[in-house]
Order: sequence, then C-alpha cells, then structure tokens
Amino acid sequence: KQWYQRRVRALKLKRLGAHFRIDTTDPHNFRLVTGGFVRSPLKEKAALEINEYNWNFTAEKRQIYEIEGLTYFHDFAIIDDYYVIHKSPFVTMDIRNAVK
Repeated sequence: KQWYQRRVRALKLKRLGAHFRIDTTDPHNFRLVTGGFVRSPLKEKAALEINEYNWNFTAEKRQIYEIEGLTYFHDFAIIDDYYVIHKSPFVTMDIRNAVK
C-alpha cells in the first residue's frame, strides 16, 4: 500500500479538519496535531477525534471525545496539556434554540 493509504486508515472517524497545529512544546519531539468531527442529527453528542503524529507521519496518539452540544468543528488551539475547542452558541441543530 501507498503511504497515504496507511495514513487514512488511521482516522477512525474518516474525517479530517482543514486546520492542523504543530506542537513545538518539546523541541526534540515536534508533533503534528489534527482534528476530525462527526455529528449525527439524531444524537445530542458529537464525536471529535484528535490525532497526534510524529515527523515520520506515524500516528502516536488518537483520542475520540463525545461532546454534548458540539455542532461543528473548524479550528482548535493547543495549550500545555490541553486542546481548546470552540463551542459556538450560534450554531444549533435544534430549531427551538435557533430562534432565541
């Protein structure tokens, strides 16, 4: 298999966001951090997948979070040991909240 075919299989949610981050916290171990998102209109929670890759593009860490009320994923930040995800109050999948 080609290298890109091996990488896509690493994505459990089969989604990859447009924005990525390079974590330079450890100058000897830079990491490429990506995010992906899936939301079902039938569920209250969305699935958010965060992946960390080393410079050889090998997935070193994968985490999937279920976040209630998250309606989309566009960008994120990395601080210390945290990922900061924006949860917008202006985007809703519930028409009752949209008219407030």
